[in-house]
Amino acid sequence: MKSRLHQISPERDAGVARRLELPGREFQEFWFRLARKDWRSVVLVPADAGESAANAARSLADVGKQLHDLPVTLFIMANQLDYWPAVQIVTTAASTDDGSGAPPAASDSLDYASALTVASAASTELSSRPPPPERPPAGKVIVAVHPVVVEPLGLAVTQAADAIVICVEMGHTRLASARRTIELVGRARIAGCLVINS
Repeated sequence: MKSRLHQISPERDAGVARRLELPGREFQEFWFRLARKDWRSVVLVPADAGESAANAARSLADVGKQLHDLPVTLFIMANQLDYWPAVQIVTTAASTDDGSGAPPAASDSLDYASALTVASAASTELSSRPPPPERPPAGKVIVAVHPVVVEPLGLAVTQAADAIVICVEMGHTRLASARRTIELVGRARIAGCLVINS
């Protein structure tokens, strides 16, 4: 007869292995730098055309999912149709509360249809009742947009967010584009800059 300890042991080892699969140290440190600021939504913006913040957003979300006891939602812009749902998700992140004080359901990432459903349900519910008197605990929303120097529609998402991170690719980002990105987003709204080795 096998002992109960041997039956539980493989499951426990698998759980420990999953927790050890954290993203790189730079993303762990960046999470804690962002944690100094009170935020529910952060938007990662590539500084130049042809760049992407998707991998950085995934890594940051992975750190948050390991360390944060509330849900961490990742939304990566796939095309221009994603701007409206992204704005709605970021906007509702600041005021999501179902009256029970419970956080919203966790999600790894949202596709376009799911985002529309979440955004429309949240905005309908929020418009039908008065705002809560105090900001309830909520999860974190991390959004990766396209470069705003190419697609200025991303500025609607950055304006709705609590924090903005500019992503600069070593050896690729042009200084003029980085300056223009900062100008478009607004220097005072930027929480930090993430340098990505390409």
